[in-house]
Amino acid sequence: MQETSRSIWSTLRANVLTLFNGILLVCFPVLLAIGRWQDALFGFSAIENAVIGTVQEYRAKLALDRLALLNAPNARRCTSRPWPRSPSRGAAGARDPS
Repeated sequence: MQETSRSIWSTLRANVLTLFNGILLVCFPVLLAIGRWQDALFGFSAIENAVIGTVQEYRAKLALDRLALLNAPNARRCTSRPWPRSPSRGAAGARDPS
């Protein structure tokens, strides 16, 4: 099957390793060190944002993969039976049905 989108690790990396999260990662311990823990709580929104973004992209990837299966071209193969329909594997992935 053709890859319709990026891997889960690539999606997670793209959602976690952002400039916004990097700034918050630097500011979080600084704010805790100077006793401003109320301001440091904003760092949890970055974690939540990364989780939500990753889950949404993963669900979209699953939907795209299902749609790709529905859109797979069909090919005809000649066997002892009259022309059955079967999913096409493309020229490189075609196998002998016997």
